[in-house]
Amino acid sequence: PSIFAGAFAVGATASNDSIAGFSSRGPVGLDGSGRLQPQVVAPGVAVRSSIRDGQYASFQGTSMAGPHVAGAVALLISARPGLAGQVEQIEEILSASARPLFSSQDCAGFPGNESPNAVYGHGLIDLEQALTEADIVLSTSEATDKAIDVSVFPNPTSDQLNILSDGEDILSVELYDLLGQRLL
Repeated sequence: PSIFAGAFAVGATASNDSIAGFSSRGPVGLDGSGRLQPQVVAPGVAVRSSIRDGQYASFQGTSMAGPHVAGAVALLISARPGLAGQVEQIEEILSASARPLFSSQDCAGFPGNESPNAVYGHGLIDLEQALTEADIVLSTSEATDKAIDVSVFPNPTSDQLNILSDGEDILSVELYDLLGQRLL
């Protein structure tokens, strides 16, 4: 899934913030886009998690790092409800607030000694810094954004799509299929 343009990829780190050996690196090469992956990293080695029958066990994988980011997003929205539904803003906040980490590995135009890089992305997620960044983003967007209600129906559709807006203009509309491929 991380090859799709809409994906927010998460790499895994060990407790010393080193990249996990199993964590993918490098920009997206499959489609030739060269998009940065991962965007951020989070703990993914020896992560204690609940299992059946009220027990606990330690696991590793980017599947353990991803929930750290999902939890950070949930806490961010809980603390700053104005971010609810603002996926792009949340991604920007997480990237901008991440603690940069560096590597000796260079990957396809992303030097490891710069940030972002193709090993750690923008760096290790930092929820405290994300809250500060969110305050800046929200204060800026409240001053400049106009709320426009948009209705799209029927959903799903196979032939006709109706878009209604209470605003004067819709500047752009992009339509994607379920696989993330741009249709219109």
